[in-house]
Amino acid sequence: MKRSLLILALSIVLCGVVILGVWKQKSSGTASTPAYADINIGSQVFRVELARTEARRELGLSHRDAIGSDGMLFVFSEPQQATFWMKDMRFALDMVWIDEGLVTGVSRDVPPPVDGHELETRESPSPVTYVLEVPAGDASGISVGDSFTLSY
Repeated sequence: MKRSLLILALSIVLCGVVILGVWKQKSSGTASTPAYADINIGSQVFRVELARTEARRELGLSHRDAIGSDGMLFVFSEPQQATFWMKDMRFALDMVWIDEGLVTGVSRDVPPPVDGHELETRESPSPVTYVLEVPAGDASGISVGDSFTLSY
C-alpha cells in the first residue's frame, strides 16, 4: 500500500513538472519555438516574435532570409542603453527604440553588412525597454512620441 501511494505521488509530481515545462516553453519561447505577441505603435499593429532571453537577443534575426512574422521585439527587464549590430544579417531593417510606452527613436533602413567591411552599430537615443526590428520601410509610419502597447 505504501509503495502504491509513493508511486502515485511521484507520478503526480512528474506530471506537474512536465506541465510546468510545457507552459513555460509556450509562454517564453525557446530556441526552437519562439513566442509571439501583438504590438500597437501609433495606428499600426504588428505580430512580432519575442526575444526575451540574452541568447535570443544575441541571435536576433541573424542568418535568416526573411523575418517570418511582422518583426522581432527585443525585450529588456529594465531600461538600458541598447546597442545593436547587423552581424550575419541578410536584409535591411528599421529599428524602433521604445521606453515607457513611447517611441523614443527610429533608425531607418539599416543595411546588412557588406563583405570585408567593419560592422556598424546603432545605439538607442536613450535607455529603452524594447527594440522593434522590422523590414526596412515597415516603420515609415512610426514617429518619435507614438504610443506603444504590447498584448500577449
